[in-house]
Amino acid sequence: MTTKPMCWPAHESGTVVTGAGKWLDAVSSGFLPLEVRPERPRDFWGRIDSRTLGSARTALISSQAHEVRRTRPLVERSERNHLKALWVANGRCEVEQGANRSVLESGQWAVYETGRPYSIRFSGQAHFAVALLPIDVCADWCVVGQALCARALQLDPASRGAFYTLLSSFESALSVGAQGFDALGRAMAMMVSESLQAQASIFLPADRQDRRLRDAQRLVQARLGDPALGPQDLAEALHVSLRSVYSLFRQLDTTPASYIQAERLARCRGDLADPALRQRTITEIALANGFADSAHFSRLFKARFGVTASEWRQRAG
Repeated sequence: MTTKPMCWPAHESGTVVTGAGKWLDAVSSGFLPLEVRPERPRDFWGRIDSRTLGSARTALISSQAHEVRRTRPLVERSERNHLKALWVANGRCEVEQGANRSVLESGQWAVYETGRPYSIRFSGQAHFAVALLPIDVCADWCVVGQALCARALQLDPASRGAFYTLLSSFESALSVGAQGFDALGRAMAMMVSESLQAQASIFLPADRQDRRLRDAQRLVQARLGDPALGPQDLAEALHVSLRSVYSLFRQLDTTPASYIQAERLARCRGDLADPALRQRTITEIALANGFADSAHFSRLFKARFGVTASEWRQRAG
């Protein structure tokens, strides 16, 4: 499919950075720690302009040829996983994460996780936009993420709208205040989510077994707060046998009960790190996510993450 370059500000703003070391500092401080490898370190230059839109962090970047890498040690030092969206306005880049590798031309975009290693190689004179978003911006990310990461995605109305929403926040005449920027961030995230869910069908297997597994995962996410949720409930909701439910989760090398427990712990971990939930006690968060016994939750949390729930909350906050 032929793609067209996207619009780019005629008069760029932001900070011009020369040299590999300064570019590393600019990129890492604006988003997350990365390794940077310019093609020509001595002559390298780049321009970056960033904004905070509520829970989203965005940037417009122009640069010479370079590579950025999110390595395993850098991932392990971070406490939260995010979703990153990358739009290539001009130039090209190669993005790789896990088993997926794609070349993005002007007018294409891609998404990838910050909680797993990735690498991106940009051509010279590249212009691109980046958005760092909460991982739960896409409700089905636990299902579609592995398939969509580092894929060359075509612009559809939703992803194009997200890009231009991001771009509008950099207009010099824009003065909307904190609430306005937060609204722009929510609108951009909503459009990214809509596009990802629509594009998932292109890359995900279409056989019935995989569809049922995705349905089962969605059911678990929707009913994590129900302490009684178990394999039999999934079987009844999916209109399949109990044996079939166990077979579905065998694709993930786990059992239904283990999967439910892992998702509950992950939800609690995220809630404990959420500043908006600081007023809620650890017990209240555990009960809200389907744990009937706070002591049992505490033991499971420590076993899963290597720290107590209170230690994790203090570290994250």
